[in-house]
Amino acid sequence: MSPTTKNIFIPLALAAILLVVVLAISNYKKKAEEEKAEELPKIEVLSPESEVTIESDQFTVKGKTDSDAKARIQGEEVTVNEDGTFEKTITLDIGENVISIETEGENGKLSTTERVITRTLPAGEVVEVPGPTPEALSDSGPETLALIPLGLLTVLWYLKRRSSKELLSVLKK
Repeated sequence: MSPTTKNIFIPLALAAILLVVVLAISNYKKKAEEEKAEELPKIEVLSPESEVTIESDQFTVKGKTDSDAKARIQGEEVTVNEDGTFEKTITLDIGENVISIETEGENGKLSTTERVITRTLPAGEVVEVPGPTPEALSDSGPETLALIPLGLLTVLWYLKRRSSKELLSVLKK
Protein backbone atom coordinates (compact mmCIF):
# COMPACT_ATOMS: atom_id res chain seq x y z
CA MET A 1 0.00 0.00 0.00
CA SER A 2 1.21 3.38 -0.87
CA PRO A 3 1.36 6.07 1.75
CA THR A 4 -1.45 7.99 0.06
CA THR A 5 -3.73 4.93 0.11
CA LYS A 6 -2.84 4.35 3.76
CA ASN A 7 -3.70 7.97 4.56
CA ILE A 8 -7.15 7.55 2.98
CA PHE A 9 -7.93 3.91 3.89
CA ILE A 10 -7.16 4.04 7.63
CA PRO A 11 -9.39 7.07 8.39
CA LEU A 12 -12.18 5.59 6.22
CA ALA A 13 -11.91 2.24 8.00
CA LEU A 14 -11.97 3.95 11.40
CA ALA A 15 -14.97 6.07 10.34
CA ALA A 16 -16.82 2.93 9.14
CA ILE A 17 -16.09 1.12 12.42
CA LEU A 18 -17.22 4.17 14.38
CA LEU A 19 -20.42 4.39 12.32
CA VAL A 20 -21.19 0.70 12.96
CA VAL A 21 -20.64 1.16 16.71
CA VAL A 22 -22.85 4.28 16.82
CA LEU A 23 -25.63 2.51 14.88
CA ALA A 24 -25.41 -0.55 17.13
CA ILE A 25 -25.66 1.59 20.29
CA SER A 26 -28.55 3.58 18.81
CA ASN A 27 -30.39 0.39 17.84
CA TYR A 28 -29.78 -1.09 21.31
CA LYS A 29 -31.17 2.05 23.01
CA LYS A 30 -34.19 2.11 20.69
CA LYS A 31 -34.91 -1.56 21.38
CA ALA A 32 -34.55 -1.01 25.14
CA GLU A 33 -36.98 1.94 24.98
CA GLU A 34 -39.49 -0.14 23.00
CA GLU A 35 -39.25 -2.96 25.55
CA LYS A 36 -39.73 -0.47 28.39
CA ALA A 37 -42.80 0.95 26.62
CA GLU A 38 -44.31 -2.54 26.55
CA GLU A 39 -43.24 -3.40 30.10
CA LEU A 40 -45.92 -3.77 32.78
CA PRO A 41 -45.36 -1.91 36.03
CA LYS A 42 -44.24 -4.00 38.97
CA ILE A 43 -46.91 -4.88 41.52
CA GLU A 44 -46.02 -6.60 44.76
CA VAL A 45 -48.59 -6.94 47.54
CA LEU A 46 -46.82 -6.88 50.89
CA SER A 47 -49.94 -7.19 53.04
CA PRO A 48 -52.03 -9.30 52.85
CA GLU A 49 -49.70 -11.84 51.28
CA SER A 50 -52.63 -14.10 50.39
CA GLU A 51 -56.17 -14.77 51.59
CA VAL A 52 -56.62 -13.90 55.27
CA THR A 53 -59.41 -14.10 57.84
CA ILE A 54 -59.60 -11.42 60.51
CA GLU A 55 -62.06 -10.10 63.10
CA SER A 56 -61.22 -6.39 62.77
CA ASP A 57 -63.36 -4.09 60.61
CA GLN A 58 -60.23 -2.29 59.30
CA PHE A 59 -57.20 -3.58 57.41
CA THR A 60 -54.18 -1.80 55.94
CA VAL A 61 -53.31 -3.01 52.45
CA LYS A 62 -49.62 -2.45 51.62
CA GLY A 63 -47.77 -2.85 48.35
CA LYS A 64 -44.75 -1.91 46.29
CA THR A 65 -44.38 -0.82 42.67
CA ASP A 66 -42.04 1.21 40.49
CA SER A 67 -41.35 4.62 42.04
CA ASP A 68 -42.66 6.40 38.93
CA ALA A 69 -45.91 4.38 38.77
CA LYS A 70 -49.37 5.22 40.08
CA ALA A 71 -51.24 2.89 42.45
CA ARG A 72 -54.92 2.38 43.21
CA ILE A 73 -56.60 0.30 45.91
CA GLN A 74 -60.32 -0.36 45.45
CA GLY A 75 -60.24 2.14 42.57
CA GLU A 76 -58.98 5.00 44.76
CA GLU A 77 -55.56 6.44 43.92
CA VAL A 78 -53.01 6.23 46.74
CA THR A 79 -49.65 7.96 47.21
CA VAL A 80 -46.60 6.06 45.96
CA ASN A 81 -43.53 6.88 48.07
CA GLU A 82 -40.03 7.43 46.60
CA ASP A 83 -39.14 3.80 47.35
CA GLY A 84 -42.27 2.61 45.48
CA THR A 85 -44.26 1.59 48.57
CA PHE A 86 -47.91 2.47 49.03
CA GLU A 87 -50.69 1.67 51.52
CA LYS A 88 -54.33 2.30 52.34
CA THR A 89 -56.51 1.38 55.30
CA ILE A 90 -59.86 0.02 54.18
CA THR A 91 -63.08 -0.75 56.02
CA LEU A 92 -64.24 -4.35 55.72
CA ASP A 93 -67.76 -5.73 55.54
CA ILE A 94 -68.62 -8.93 57.38
CA GLY A 95 -67.86 -11.88 55.13
CA GLU A 96 -65.65 -12.02 52.06
CA ASN A 97 -64.08 -8.77 50.81
CA VAL A 98 -62.33 -8.82 47.42
CA ILE A 99 -59.63 -6.12 47.38
CA SER A 100 -58.48 -4.83 43.98
CA ILE A 101 -54.93 -3.46 43.71
CA GLU A 102 -53.78 -1.80 40.50
CA THR A 103 -50.61 -0.07 39.33
CA GLU A 104 -50.16 2.05 36.22
CA GLY A 105 -46.75 2.68 34.68
CA GLU A 106 -45.62 5.87 32.93
CA ASN A 107 -46.35 4.07 29.65
CA GLY A 108 -50.04 3.69 30.64
CA LYS A 109 -49.80 -0.09 31.04
CA LEU A 110 -51.73 -1.60 33.99
CA SER A 111 -50.93 -4.41 36.38
CA THR A 112 -53.82 -5.67 38.51
CA THR A 113 -54.16 -8.21 41.29
CA GLU A 114 -56.73 -9.09 43.93
CA ARG A 115 -56.64 -10.30 47.49
CA VAL A 116 -59.48 -11.75 49.55
CA ILE A 117 -59.90 -10.69 53.17
CA THR A 118 -62.65 -12.44 55.11
CA ARG A 119 -64.00 -10.62 58.15
CA THR A 120 -65.56 -12.73 60.87
CA LEU A 121 -67.29 -11.64 64.04
CA PRO A 122 -65.43 -11.87 67.32
CA ALA A 123 -66.89 -14.49 69.65
CA GLY A 124 -69.98 -13.15 71.40
CA GLU A 125 -70.45 -10.11 69.15
CA VAL A 126 -73.97 -9.56 67.88
CA VAL A 127 -74.72 -7.68 64.71
CA GLU A 128 -77.98 -5.81 64.34
CA VAL A 129 -79.64 -6.46 61.05
CA PRO A 130 -81.45 -3.36 59.83
CA GLY A 131 -85.18 -3.84 59.35
CA PRO A 132 -88.34 -1.80 59.30
CA THR A 133 -88.80 0.56 62.22
CA PRO A 134 -92.02 0.56 64.28
CA GLU A 135 -92.79 3.98 62.82
CA ALA A 136 -92.54 2.58 59.29
CA LEU A 137 -94.81 -0.32 60.20
CA SER A 138 -97.51 1.99 61.60
CA ASP A 139 -97.64 4.22 58.53
CA SER A 140 -100.88 3.70 56.63
CA GLY A 141 -100.31 2.85 53.06
CA PRO A 142 -102.68 1.85 50.26
CA GLU A 143 -102.64 -1.77 51.39
CA THR A 144 -103.97 -0.72 54.81
CA LEU A 145 -106.78 1.28 53.24
CA ALA A 146 -107.77 -1.72 51.13
CA LEU A 147 -108.17 -3.83 54.29
CA ILE A 148 -110.70 -1.47 55.94
CA PRO A 149 -113.60 -2.21 53.52
CA LEU A 150 -112.71 -5.91 53.59
CA GLY A 151 -112.92 -5.88 57.40
CA LEU A 152 -116.30 -4.09 57.31
CA LEU A 153 -117.68 -6.61 54.82
CA THR A 154 -116.52 -9.46 57.07
CA VAL A 155 -118.29 -7.94 60.10
CA LEU A 156 -121.50 -7.42 58.10
CA TRP A 157 -121.41 -11.00 56.84
CA TYR A 158 -120.91 -12.28 60.39
CA LEU A 159 -123.80 -10.14 61.69
CA LYS A 160 -126.11 -11.36 58.94
CA ARG A 161 -125.41 -15.01 59.77
CA ARG A 162 -125.96 -14.61 63.53
CA SER A 163 -129.07 -13.66 65.34
CA SER A 164 -129.09 -10.81 67.79
CA LYS A 165 -129.44 -13.25 70.74
CA GLU A 166 -126.32 -15.09 69.65
CA LEU A 167 -124.41 -11.82 69.31
CA LEU A 168 -125.41 -10.75 72.82
CA SER A 169 -124.28 -14.09 74.25
CA VAL A 170 -120.91 -13.79 72.44
CA LEU A 171 -120.45 -10.25 73.72
CA LYS A 172 -121.31 -11.26 77.33
CA LYS A 173 -118.58 -13.89 77.37
